[in-house]
Amino acid sequence: MWAVCKMGFREALATPLTYLLLATFASSILMTPSLVLFGFGDSARIVRETGIATLRLAALSFVLMNLVGGRRVPWVTFLSRPGHPSTMLVGRYLGTFAAISTALAMLSVVLYGTLKASRVDTSQMARASAGVLLETALTLAFATATSVMLPRGPAAAALGAGYLLSRQSLLGRCLLPLDGPPFAALLCTVALLAFGAALFEHDPTRNDTA
Repeated sequence: MWAVCKMGFREALATPLTYLLLATFASSILMTPSLVLFGFGDSARIVRETGIATLRLAALSFVLMNLVGGRRVPWVTFLSRPGHPSTMLVGRYLGTFAAISTALAMLSVVLYGTLKASRVDTSQMARASAGVLLETALTLAFATATSVMLPRGPAAAALGAGYLLSRQSLLGRCLLPLDGPPFAALLCTVALLAFGAALFEHDPTRNDTA
């Protein structure tokens, strides 16, 4: 599993689009204080919440990029390795999540520095960054489960629709770590991974999604 995990990590970071997205979101965070011209005394809160929203958007973008634009490796590459197919799927998930977490950690450092330079309270940054990471784990688990059942395009559409619906419904917001209890999001993440692994275990060649 760890070999597949390292493979997923390297491939996610080797994609040029990863660095383009990283530079774009970092620039957006850096420019946020200068864009808040009329805060009416609430500029600090606007800058902080805009930065956190940028982190959430970056996380979703990285997941979509790996789902749609990632280099496809035939499942036979994984199946030729020792271990159960579901273990290979989980290893792929962990490697991709580690790569996205690395990118988000860089953006979090940029956001922290921007807030410090703007004299904005950073006491909630650790909690917000942890919430974004857990939300990324949930989003990536959903992407992993749907990619086993669907081709890239429909899987990406299902991910986007699911994320938007979760933001609009009370139940969905309860599953997002920044809006609800982290334990619920963690349980949902494990359930989605288990569902995808069960499908893949049943028929490892049903969809070439790696």
